[in-house]
Amino acid sequence: MATYKTYFADAGVASTGLTPVWGSLTKVSDGTAFTPQPTFTELAGGWYKFTLSPSEDLVGVIDGSATLTTDSDRYVPVDFTALDGALDAAVSSRSTLAELRTALGVSATDTIAELAQGIPDAEPSLADAVMLLYMALRNKATATNSEKAIYADDGTKIAKKSIADDGTTYTEDEMASGA
Repeated sequence: MATYKTYFADAGVASTGLTPVWGSLTKVSDGTAFTPQPTFTELAGGWYKFTLSPSEDLVGVIDGSATLTTDSDRYVPVDFTALDGALDAAVSSRSTLAELRTALGVSATDTIAELAQGIPDAEPSLADAVMLLYMALRNKATATNSEKAIYADDGTKIAKKSIADDGTTYTEDEMASGA
């Protein structure tokens, strides 16, 4: 079930105390009315909410109230998909940072050692992949007309790759040991 919010204003001023109703709520598949229609609850400052768990795609119009001056203030078009509920469940059940650290086996104070000189793995651990990116951004890096290299903090060339540019295509080969 997903919670949706909508806003009503009259000439730019938040409208409170309204009793919004559905002008229409229709199944896209066959054009018939969707029932039961959800009810609205006022939040504050012109905001209203309702909950809906669509099992198929729906379109509709919310009627804010006849007291709203213009049709553009009064009527709010809406569009829902059957995936809305699944998205809400996925977002609501996402892990906290602490749960993520536990799953990865790390703590907030863990450090990762710099990589040694050698060929970076094609299927590295998460720590090695992050460290290679970190070293490329933090440490010394060089590029000539034929080679790009990444260095460790102590100045050791840990990895390099051949590069070429024939004026049409720029090419970087796979990384190799910096030795």
